[in-house]
Amino acid sequence: MNFKLHTFNGVQYALPEPLTPVKVLGSGTFGLVIRATSPHYETPVAIKIIRDTLGTAKEKANAFREIDILKTVRHQNIILIQDSFIFGQNVYIQTESLDSDLKMVLDSELIISEPNMLKMMKQIVSAVAYLHGICIMNRDLKPANILVDISTFHVKLCDFGSARLFPMRSRPNSPLATSPPHPVPCFPDELLEIPFDDAFSLKVPTSELILPKPVLEPFPSELTREIETLWYRAPEILFGERMYTVSVDLWALGCVLVEIALRKPLFAGDTDQEQMTLILHAFKLNYLPQTDWDFLSSYFRNACRTDLNDVLVGKGLKMRMGIDFLDVVLRFLQFIPSERLSAVNALEFRLFRHE
Repeated sequence: MNFKLHTFNGVQYALPEPLTPVKVLGSGTFGLVIRATSPHYETPVAIKIIRDTLGTAKEKANAFREIDILKTVRHQNIILIQDSFIFGQNVYIQTESLDSDLKMVLDSELIISEPNMLKMMKQIVSAVAYLHGICIMNRDLKPANILVDISTFHVKLCDFGSARLFPMRSRPNSPLATSPPHPVPCFPDELLEIPFDDAFSLKVPTSELILPKPVLEPFPSELTREIETLWYRAPEILFGERMYTVSVDLWALGCVLVEIALRKPLFAGDTDQEQMTLILHAFKLNYLPQTDWDFLSSYFRNACRTDLNDVLVGKGLKMRMGIDFLDVVLRFLQFIPSERLSAVNALEFRLFRHE
């Protein structure tokens, strides 16, 4: 494979021939994302260049884990990987490319009808339900990581650099009582077919549908706290909890759905402390320095029991989107992680059965 050097803002990068760069879609500490054309593909592709990832075992593992996850998932609302390769110390991930991302769409003047809002919302929830069904935690759900075809409002989740497999809950007398080496559906017995639009169906356990609380236990080891853009971080992460569950995705999901409706973030703090304060005030709690998650969650569970209904109604969401929308997002945005609505259960709510 022959590579050709290109330059962006004084930084050189290489692309394999015959890929031709069109524009830079994004850049950060990880590297670059380039839109490119190729005679081998009818439509443009996206190339994520993860710089200097082969220097340490941890960096190498993170890059290869993202590739493995992308090769594992198959869903109409998740970006499709086309190729991956190494050049020097850089790892390249080639995927399909869409017109825009949700952040750009929401920041634009593009008029989005309520049916198209609901169409995007349902697709995002479907993708998260699928990921959780095969034991994958996204950990970085935000509008910038949701690609949009603006002609059809078809969306696809992208960027799985923070994603991670999570273990199944141990079950007595189960041959899969320990965490499997590969992502498989949780609770492989008691499976039920749940339709995801016309083109896809996902096997989900019956127990996941009937239990009011998530059935997933915390990780057996600590996870990094520096995940998810600040505005979409769950309260437990902000307050230092390192044994969290897929519920962090559900909080982020609620924030994203509200942002689609409002076209602005629900909680937009500039610092961790400001973000904590905004969330606590919304739940009618005061911010106290040095408050840890165990104390706060225990106090909330036993003494507080408020929700975000007044805040969301005050922002006009009930009038704008209706009671069915409010019902779903309030269940995602529960302060206590175990009380958040699962994505697969959300698809059974009336909001997503109108289509």
